[in-house]
Amino acid sequence: MSGALYDKLIELWRDYLEDHLCIYESSLDEESIEEEYDDLVDGFCKEYGYSEKTENMAFYDLWWDTFADMYYQKLEDEGVQTVYENPQEEAI
Repeated sequence: MSGALYDKLIELWRDYLEDHLCIYESSLDEESIEEEYDDLVDGFCKEYGYSEKTENMAFYDLWWDTFADMYYQKLEDEGVQTVYENPQEEAI
C-alpha cells in the first residue's frame, strides 16, 4: 500500500471519528470498546468504498497501531475510562 493511501486514510479516519464516535458513557468495558472500533471501521470502509483487503491491511494488520491509536486517543480525549475484566491488565 502506498504512502498516499495511508495519508488519505489518516485524514478521512480522523474526520470520521470526529463525526461518528458517539460517547454516552464515561466508562466502557474492553469488549464494548473493541466492538465499537470494529463497527466504526466497518462503517468507514462502507462509506468510502474501501475493499475488505484495504480494511484488513489498514485497520487490523499493517497500520493497525496507527488507526487503533487514533481511536483510543479520541476515547481518552472524551474522558472515557476503560473497565478491565482483569484489573491487573490496567497496570501493564
